[in-house]
Amino acid sequence: MLTSLRVDVGPVFGCYALVDLGPCNPDTARKLADVIRRGSTALASDPRGAVHLGGLASLLRGHGYTADVVDGRLRATDGPDPWGVVVECRERPDDDNRLWLAWAEGVSWICEADHPTDALVTVKAALRRVDT
Repeated sequence: MLTSLRVDVGPVFGCYALVDLGPCNPDTARKLADVIRRGSTALASDPRGAVHLGGLASLLRGHGYTADVVDGRLRATDGPDPWGVVVECRERPDDDNRLWLAWAEGVSWICEADHPTDALVTVKAALRRVDT
């Protein structure tokens, strides 16, 4: 059990606060690592998500941003800037498992995957915050 789970309100990486998982026993750590491994494999192998991420990447490139899809994740930056944002496409359990775009490493949903222009506006706004 992760009894000390908390959000670190200190330094922010990109647009996301860090989550402190705190100490846990080895069995819990193995289970958590297993869930993460299974999730990343599912993302990388789901062609539906890749199509949505590829479409968003194309829109971002059309607006002058750098955007690449690698291993089931879209990484977007404002040119050569090393800081950026990472977006995933995954099923949303509370919406009948429909595909949604979401910030990677978090639980914040952006929009339904079939609304790329909504995602474009949100990602561009996040990239402007990263630059400041």
